[in-house]
Amino acid sequence: MFNPHAGARARRFATGLMLLALAGCAPGAAIPTIDDEDARREAEIQEEIARDLYHKRRLRVLATHWSLVASNPELCPSNDYRIGALITDAESFEPPWYEWTAPRARQAREAVEYYGADDQHRVLEVIPESPADRAGLRVGDVVVRAGGLRILEGP
Repeated sequence: MFNPHAGARARRFATGLMLLALAGCAPGAAIPTIDDEDARREAEIQEEIARDLYHKRRLRVLATHWSLVASNPELCPSNDYRIGALITDAESFEPPWYEWTAPRARQAREAVEYYGADDQHRVLEVIPESPADRAGLRVGDVVVRAGGLRILEGP
């Protein structure tokens, strides 16, 4: 019995064999190799880039927030005393007990290291044109008194 599809099947089979033969002749794709030390260094570089970008974006958000709050006090009626600076210590980076996980604790340690935070209350951010900026507060300053009262160090 004559099968009209027999020729098409034979052509597909021959084409498949030819493609396999050609694939065997083609140069293999080389997988790039990188040693562990290079990979570790690259990961550190990428983490530093990510921290710097986070820091810049955070400052941008704080500056925008400051601008909105300072120019529209009637929209944000609160008793918060806003000076236009972020002041914190190492303890404030620690996650609360209900959020504690090993990765979160590692992030907290990295933030403490990145910002150079310790037991003292340090200025981490100063918003341009804010009262803190006009008063001369600078990133890295240690705040020892506020409103005439001494600030205690540590937990």
